[in-house]
Amino acid sequence: DLPIPAPGVNEESDALILRIDEVKAYLQDYLEQQKKRFKSDDIRYVNVKHKYELEIPEHLVEGSKKPKEFVVTSKRKGYMRFHTPEIEFQLRKLWTLETDFQKILIPFICDYFKKFYDRNAYWQQVVSCLAELDCLCGLAKLAQSLDIRCRPRVLPAGDKIVFELRDMVHP
Repeated sequence: DLPIPAPGVNEESDALILRIDEVKAYLQDYLEQQKKRFKSDDIRYVNVKHKYELEIPEHLVEGSKKPKEFVVTSKRKGYMRFHTPEIEFQLRKLWTLETDFQKILIPFICDYFKKFYDRNAYWQQVVSCLAELDCLCGLAKLAQSLDIRCRPRVLPAGDKIVFELRDMVHP
């Protein structure tokens, strides 16, 4: 999936997302109306040949029971799928809004990656630190599994600075 601007980052995308959500909510309400109209909860949208095809049990729309505005788009055993002028109108609106959204999304994504690239040195540092941490954690886990245990002791060395290792084991 493409990155989508978070709410508040881009006013234009916020407005388009809101309008897209309104069309989808309208289509959902339309589906609920059809469920009430046919007194069946077995009606749903499918996206087989077309987006938002109303899938209705065949026995509810056989012969003269089929409303005139329903246009058959496809069938499956026991079900018929339809579009209506209302669905077609909403789909045209949705297509236009989604196309407009894609037009503003492309510059957003380019800017997004440019900002990421501009901070390349920072991200390289983060990746390097994570790699080192991963390596150290792996070595610590391995060291815990070894039978030999060695813990450092710090002793006063007087005036000299001394770093002395004895009987050390390192994976």
